Amino acid sequence: MKKIKYIVSYDVKSNHKENRVNVLASSNKIDYIVTVLNDLNYQVDLISTSQTLNKKCYPGKEIKVGQNVLHLFPTTWRGGVFLKCINAAVMRLNIWKYLRKNVSSGEKVIIYHSAGNMWILDYLKKHKKAYVIE
Repeated sequence: MKKIKYIVSYDVKSNHKENRVNVLASSNKIDYIVTVLNDLNYQVDLISTSQTLNKKCYPGKEIKVGQNVLHLFPTTWRGGVFLKCINAAVMRLNIWKYLRKNVSSGEKVIIYHSAGNMWILDYLKKHKKAYVIE
């Protein structure tokens, strides 16, 4: 079975305690794409950029979703503008460390991007020379 990485803002329904950002419309689309990739004999590593909306810190973890793996990164508490900036910086640092360690040159990576994740796209294309599917 081949592996492919899929960078998304996603969380599973069973992880409701952490209250991470998860838009139903995009979740349905992500679930469909993952199902199609599984049918094509790919195991999908879902790399989540989703942050908590709670005023608590949560550690990162991996959740097995069928034959796929969801990587959730540490997230800090939310509050005012300053705390949101710290949360975003912590999330970016952890995602960057993961990508630096786990994405090899020329590897295929799918990214469901938004304006907030453009830095990931730039990093993968310029520094990792990854084959990015937008």
